[in-house]
Amino acid sequence: MAREGGNWFANNWILVVIIALVVYGLNIFPAFTNGINNMFNIGGTQTTPQQSVVTTQIADFCADPSITMTIGPMEKMYSPSTSMSGEYARVFINGKDVGFKADSATMDVSWKDGIDIYYAANSSTYYASHAKFQIPCKSTVNTAELDGGASKLYEIDASTNLNLKVFCEDDGLLNEGTGGSSNVNETIAAGDTVQLEASIQGNYQDAFSPYGDIYVTIKYYSTDYDSFDLRPNTAGWTFTPASTSNFRSSNVSGAGYSTATWKLSPGLRSNEKVFFTIFVDADDTTNPSHDFLMYFDDEDWYQHSVSGAMEFGVATNLDADVGDITDNTKTIYVD
Repeated sequence: MAREGGNWFANNWILVVIIALVVYGLNIFPAFTNGINNMFNIGGTQTTPQQSVVTTQIADFCADPSITMTIGPMEKMYSPSTSMSGEYARVFINGKDVGFKADSATMDVSWKDGIDIYYAANSSTYYASHAKFQIPCKSTVNTAELDGGASKLYEIDASTNLNLKVFCEDDGLLNEGTGGSSNVNETIAAGDTVQLEASIQGNYQDAFSPYGDIYVTIKYYSTDYDSFDLRPNTAGWTFTPASTSNFRSSNVSGAGYSTATWKLSPGLRSNEKVFFTIFVDADDTTNPSHDFLMYFDDEDWYQHSVSGAMEFGVATNLDADVGDITDNTKTIYVD
């Protein structure tokens, strides 16, 4: 007599399939899973249809890339109605020097040209000012629209004396202005350390180094003095030790003399006034018998006389149109 249900697999195949699917899905036996994959090419190399990605980009386009550029118009700071017809700007287009162009002159440029412009670069009346920008897509453009205000020019304080006043320790006036109108000697003995209160002030609606710093140089007889120092007493200004420029070193050279220079930051606009203290340390054994002198030099844009490059600062070569315009010696008289 046959055994009931003799073919167990045939009677329970559904259960077997379910168990196999569970084993495959859970990857309990990796060899089994891999075999099924290989049998039916599951997970093999498939060819996926390439998706087409369409991007929309706004065209970088200018209908008429030929632009007419007007220089400036330049403007005198504090007096915008003043004629600037005698002033020129030095222009570079994409790094190429195209020379000097008169105020309000026009020239052809192209869309996206890179412009470097140095207003009043050869002026003896105004400080040079620099701006850098790119030409927009417009049929006409004025550089004053794009220069961030650089076309508003400061007139040079032509006197260069900065209205210097120096007072001795008991508040007596020691020196006033270039040459001094009240030349009272300060008594300094060997080993003395002296503090002299001083001030400088710009002239109304002029400027002295408006875009840079003022370099203050003291010329002194080496055997009379050990050292000097300058410290500001007006908020917003600082003195920092600096190297004496080539221009000033050559201008004040003399046997037995040394120089010390500080950078006063920032420069002066209109009649701004800075109070400061001059610290004098006399030689330990020598009674000073020589006066000491002060000089104030500006920073400006100028064309280097050898390389032709535009540079900013006090002069690095003697032929550059920078530094003081006149010899602006300020003498501090000493007994």
